[in-house]
Amino acid sequence: MQRFNLIVVRPEAFVHHQAYSGAANILCAALRRLGHLARVADNQMIRDATNIVFGAHYLEPDLVDALPPGTIIYNTEMVVSYSPFLPALIPFVRRFETWDYSEANVRAWREVGVPERVRWLRPGYIPECTTIDPATPTDIDAIFYGTMTERRRIMLDELSAIGVRVQYLQNMYGAARDAYIARAKLVLNIHSRPDSMFEIARVSQALSNHRVLVSELGTRDDVDPDLREGIALAPLSELAALCRALLDDDARRKALAERGFEVFRSRDFVASVGAMLAPGAGSEGPL
Repeated sequence: MQRFNLIVVRPEAFVHHQAYSGAANILCAALRRLGHLARVADNQMIRDATNIVFGAHYLEPDLVDALPPGTIIYNTEMVVSYSPFLPALIPFVRRFETWDYSEANVRAWREVGVPERVRWLRPGYIPECTTIDPATPTDIDAIFYGTMTERRRIMLDELSAIGVRVQYLQNMYGAARDAYIARAKLVLNIHSRPDSMFEIARVSQALSNHRVLVSELGTRDDVDPDLREGIALAPLSELAALCRALLDDDARRKALAERGFEVFRSRDFVASVGAMLAPGAGSEGPL
């Protein structure tokens, strides 16, 4: 049995830390299911535990020397050249073992010259994420949550023009966001840029709760093959038509919701975390 302290970096007056809290709580649940002691804390490091840091890019760079040996960095950001977080993350990722949610990110870290200590922790299912009764009435056609950009706004306007009632959620996390997911027939994933990565970590709550995930198929085309069976995918130019077709076909939509749940449930997150902690585990984590 090991002891883990999951640190959520929380700058003052910063609401988006709740996104990291959600990821930390999922990992905490997995560690506890493996028989370890684990807790989640804001901005609190302890010396007699393995510290796992969420949101390390919000730390001051000189704090890299203050983190104890054995610290793990948990990255939930896209590793792309235009990311404003990348320069702040690199000093921490160079120093400490890093767990990353995206296999594409792992490759990208190596392209920018970061050592082989970055490992892929594949997102997956854990029962604690199933919080919605599948029978909850769905009175919202579609929801989108995330930062609004021009291309996302254009897509939402296009959906509205064909009669799709879209609920946009801003700065909403946890139970408040999940209450809207419960009411939604479709959960939308629209990239901020055409070359954005597919961020399964931010949409896994929909798959864990029998809700249909409709995602833009971006230029990277990096959706895991096993997930394709349970997600409605289309290029941005075809996304509105796909949403309309799913809303007009209850049987197809319900079948896809159940297929998405079963596909995601087959990805055992607890087993993936256990493999990361196993002695002698490879640098890339479970594949």
